[in-house]
Amino acid sequence: MIYAVKGNKQLQIDDAERDTYLKLGYDIATQEGNRLDVVETSPSKTVPYKDHTKALATIESLEAENAKLKAELVEAKKAAKSEK
Repeated sequence: MIYAVKGNKQLQIDDAERDTYLKLGYDIATQEGNRLDVVETSPSKTVPYKDHTKALATIESLEAENAKLKAELVEAKKAAKSEK
């Protein structure tokens, strides 16, 4: 059986009702033991702008760090080749 979950509401639904509840903002979950695991989130959910900009800044810094490490790796390979 699947559940539609929104806030503290947990409604037991049929698979035929899945799309309707997703459109209403509910997440779809399955029961695993005594807990519900979300298998599909509502498409109407949004991310707060503050969290979005924080994620973009994190991605940018990680991409810069990745580029730096790649450059260091290329240099280390060149140095190892020249030592042989």
